[in-house]
Amino acid sequence: MNQAVIVAAKRTAFGKYGGTLKHLEPEQLLKPLFQHF
Repeated sequence: MNQAVIVAAKRTAFGKYGGTLKHLEPEQLLKPLFQHF
């Protein structure tokens, strides 16, 4: 079985307007994605 790994990360402007996501940690933003797998 192949194993997926994260090799790099990049900040984006997503949620930048108004700082709506500034209180969230990266792990909280990725949790729904990780739960899918």
